[in-house]
Amino acid sequence: MGNSENERIEVKAMVPSSFQEQFYSWVNQSICPIFRLHPNRSVNSIYFDDNDFSAAFDNISGISNRTKMRLRWYGDCVNVPVFLEFKAKHNSLGQKDTMALQSTHCHHLLEKKFATMNRLLFRECNFARRNFVNRSQNHVLSTHYHREYYFCHGTKIRLTFDRSIVCFDQRFNQKFGKKHRIRLPQVNIIEIKCPPSSRNELIKLMEDFPFRTSKFSKYVFGLTHMLA
Repeated sequence: MGNSENERIEVKAMVPSSFQEQFYSWVNQSICPIFRLHPNRSVNSIYFDDNDFSAAFDNISGISNRTKMRLRWYGDCVNVPVFLEFKAKHNSLGQKDTMALQSTHCHHLLEKKFATMNRLLFRECNFARRNFVNRSQNHVLSTHYHREYYFCHGTKIRLTFDRSIVCFDQRFNQKFGKKHRIRLPQVNIIEIKCPPSSRNELIKLMEDFPFRTSKFSKYVFGLTHMLA
């Protein structure tokens, strides 16, 4: 799985948009003081998979060791720094490995054709990742949302609140675009993350958490509705 120092516990909850105020009420009254971490920002990702959607089906099937690959960038422009990310899951622990694509070949990466993008990603990643990148050549969908960042005072617990989630089908595009929007229910996503050493603090924080937690993947969420 990689460096164990990057391992983290992840707790997620999918909340209907109509319950948004209940989240803010919990933040203000939580048993553990919760504060804003830094300004909100727009988060964008393109998810890649193989012909069999293995990354998605591994998630749905609950495979204990699984990995998915995505491109990520922040803000509303495409001419911005882009990151290649590998999200791995090993039993109950998650890990995210992020690589900044800083090579001059990757400038304006989001404006390039997907075929060119795939070649560049293979070229830029380390040898340990190349087989996975080579298998994950299909540009499936993109996700876009607004993220709020929080932290639990005196702990290493971090929280995010994602709203205004939209997805676009990328399968038949030659390059990234927002022409084929996927119809989605209006939901918000709460994610709570911490290192394994903070498990006890997390248990305390969750004592008055008002929502039901469940497994959730924005990629699987978008794909399920795209193929419905």
